[in-house]
Amino acid sequence: MNDDENLDEEVYIDQPDKFQISEDPNFMCKLKRALYDLKQAPRAWYSRCDAYLLQQDFKKGYGELSYFLSLQVNQYKNGIFISQITYVKEMLKKFTMEDYKSVSTSMTKGCKLSKDDMSPSVD
Repeated sequence: MNDDENLDEEVYIDQPDKFQISEDPNFMCKLKRALYDLKQAPRAWYSRCDAYLLQQDFKKGYGELSYFLSLQVNQYKNGIFISQITYVKEMLKKFTMEDYKSVSTSMTKGCKLSKDDMSPSVD
């Protein structure tokens, strides 16, 4: 494993079941590397990926997100609009279906998603 997989801060965990190295119930293990499902794992992964891409002569680009993983992203003052129209058009062209007529989907008009939605939670 590389040094760039190491965590930037000290992280301790209880002894994992069946891997105890001490009889002391208060014994803690210090992690050297990020583990899956650890809160620090995404940051450690990003740091490693970032360092690798910079090493490969990629440059960091800053600015407004407009296209990501086949999603078109339009950012406005009152919200964000996400669509896959470019991806759909590419797929239609790939399968020689670009001349087909579109149909509307059954969706409530004017429905807006909000992170501050006050509707009751659904389990």
